[in-house]
Amino acid sequence: MDTITSPSKELKDKILEFEQKRTVQENELKEEIHSFIENLRPSKIIKNAVNHIIHPGNSETSIIPAFAQRGANFVTQKLFRGAPQGKFFKMAGAVLKFAVANGIKRKLSSILRK
Repeated sequence: MDTITSPSKELKDKILEFEQKRTVQENELKEEIHSFIENLRPSKIIKNAVNHIIHPGNSETSIIPAFAQRGANFVTQKLFRGAPQGKFFKMAGAVLKFAVANGIKRKLSSILRK
């Protein structure tokens, strides 16, 4: 009769173990759902978006370098507005735009990393 109770006891122990595991998983799921709902609040969404703009994880995908490049293009267009329209001046303007945009991009990436 001892052999019959031993598997039964093992089964009861396993059932208790799985019930405890289920309870722990339910509590973890409830916490994750609560955290998810908390992050869906409009104030949290705006805060996260602003933090992403100010402190981007990857400066290549940040919006700030894009604005800087647009600003550099605007400035160089204003500089070359009255310049002659020959091929040399167009090429020089393109090179200057590229140089200014890359310089600003490097400076911004070094500033954003600090």
